[in-house]
Amino acid sequence: SGEGAQPVGWAQRLAQRYGMVSENVAQKGWALTNKETSGRSQIVTQLNNAKQSTYDFVILEGGVNDVRIDQDKQNPDITIDWGTINEDPNATFSDNNIAGAMQDLIVKTQAKFPNAKIVYIINHYYGATETNMKNYVAMVKAACRVHGISYIDLSDAEAYPSLEPLTKKNSDYIPDNLHPNAAGYDLSTPVIATQLRKLVSGELVDV
Repeated sequence: SGEGAQPVGWAQRLAQRYGMVSENVAQKGWALTNKETSGRSQIVTQLNNAKQSTYDFVILEGGVNDVRIDQDKQNPDITIDWGTINEDPNATFSDNNIAGAMQDLIVKTQAKFPNAKIVYIINHYYGATETNMKNYVAMVKAACRVHGISYIDLSDAEAYPSLEPLTKKNSDYIPDNLHPNAAGYDLSTPVIATQLRKLVSGELVDV
């Protein structure tokens, strides 16, 4: 890629390196909630861009923009509404709080792709305050448990020692303190691939 170009992310690398066919419908910077933290739109609407009716895996990621909301000085009047994870997977979920929007995304993904193995990626980047990011990680894990899907916690350097340069925000791997470069994606892609294999074999049990 040319200077300044965005490196190929882990989704495309999974396809290139492990013989998978991938489709990336994600939009950079979008949010879970309807708070418009990014000035763009909600992640759940990206489901409408999927070209196929069925997939082996559907991998979800999102929430960091939402938990950073009280640090976005462009939006000083917007505050975090965390909500709480509802233990009833059949409840109706509101998208104006993080918990509800997260559960709404999972439920709508399950409904749209009932035969897919759904995995939630917990972002490695602690881009918000430490407290907010800990709350975000705990909330993703709780939502995955309620809805019976798996997660891969890229922020857990103890579970995945190879990711420590990412969790410690080493500038050789995250030069702008936010987005991984090619070397950073080279670290996370094998971890995700290994966990997907475990999910297929039944070894990945974290819900």
